[in-house]
Amino acid sequence: MAPSTDLPLLVFLALGLVVLIQLWQLYAHVACNSLKALRGPVSPSFLLGYAWLFWTTDPTELHEEWVALYGRTFQYRILSYICLFTVDPKAIAHILARDDVYQKPRQVRTFIAQMLGNGVLLKEGEQHRRQKRVVNPAFGHIQIREFTDLFFKKAFQVCVRHSASTLNSYCHNSSATSFLSSSPDMAG
Repeated sequence: MAPSTDLPLLVFLALGLVVLIQLWQLYAHVACNSLKALRGPVSPSFLLGYAWLFWTTDPTELHEEWVALYGRTFQYRILSYICLFTVDPKAIAHILARDDVYQKPRQVRTFIAQMLGNGVLLKEGEQHRRQKRVVNPAFGHIQIREFTDLFFKKAFQVCVRHSASTLNSYCHNSSATSFLSSSPDMAG
């Protein structure tokens, strides 16, 4: 049996080994990720990536700059995650159709669940396919065609509201406010 003075040393070595294993897994995840082959901005920090910059500035502006610099599909890092960003409709359709290959990280699922609830957007695999089969009949060609007149009518109303608000110099509504005020009417 080891003397009691060796116990703190053993605990320290065990904790150090756990930390080293975690750092190695982080390095292997970042270094061996296939998304690294895509162009993208160089990460400002190995540990944080762009997390701090996103926290302190508007990420939308950064994304717009990066689309101009790197094209419609690129990668960047947030913490230890290499994120895929795309505005290419074909790539988005492919990703959405292949939920078995492109799964959301646990932290992203938790964040979406807090914002929108645990619905269709969060289901993956067999649960997603089951919910999609239930919902799909409501979005068939015939059902959408029945709503076409309503879509045009509401779009025309939004255009009229927007043009009236831009012509009236005393109106303080922005186009976003005008659109948001008509959204419940369109949904209902």
